[in-house]
Amino acid sequence: MRMKTIADIISQSRRAAGLNQSELARKLGITPQSVQAWESGRAKPRPTMFSGLAEALRIDPGVLIDSVLLKPYEETGFLTPSTDIPAEDLGELNAYKDTIEKESFDQDAVALRYLQEVLRNEQTGETSVEDIDWRRFTFSRASLEKANVLPRYARCIEVKGNSMEPMLKDGSLVCIDTKDIAVADGMVYALDHAGQLRLRVVYRLPGGGLRLRCFNREDYMDEEYDQDEIGKQKIKILGKVFWSSTFW
Repeated sequence: MRMKTIADIISQSRRAAGLNQSELARKLGITPQSVQAWESGRAKPRPTMFSGLAEALRIDPGVLIDSVLLKPYEETGFLTPSTDIPAEDLGELNAYKDTIEKESFDQDAVALRYLQEVLRNEQTGETSVEDIDWRRFTFSRASLEKANVLPRYARCIEVKGNSMEPMLKDGSLVCIDTKDIAVADGMVYALDHAGQLRLRVVYRLPGGGLRLRCFNREDYMDEEYDQDEIGKQKIKILGKVFWSSTFW
């Protein structure tokens, strides 16, 4: 899988933030033609604009920095420094220097990719679940080994909404093992439900069906699908949750 370019990141994040090119340009005090040039790959924003651009796109500035400073090594998940970026093109990055160095060179740190819901059609609201290789979360290799999860199969997901409260609060993170998709009753799994990224407690039903349950059972009822409905609803198990963080 190729690494996302900065053009990909700007275009995809702009759509996810619900902005058109003119609206993003107004936020940054530039012309819509400049945004168009970035997204087409004909030009790149100056590093001095990364902070304001990241704020407008609602992403971590490090995502933009990584796109020009770092490149992934897919098999191990490590981030390694790019050697083909002239130093003068990076601008002033002192605010992020320590973080980048730690994440790049700590040999126990594994950079895990995210699974993320991405808007595909602004008119219909159609989404898809995509493996985002330009967004990374640094995780301990020792912790992965303890959980018996290989780095290349581990992915991160940001929790959205209150359906899994109080255990998993909005904004917290979970990590899943994408190789572990055989349902064990009562465990939490990530699912792709017709392009919607969901976290649910999953139970098997006779005949190949599934019951999906939220921790927040006051606001969300159980959902049950037989084998035919699973196909029609395009429900796919993405992996089992093996780690979580939460914010209070």
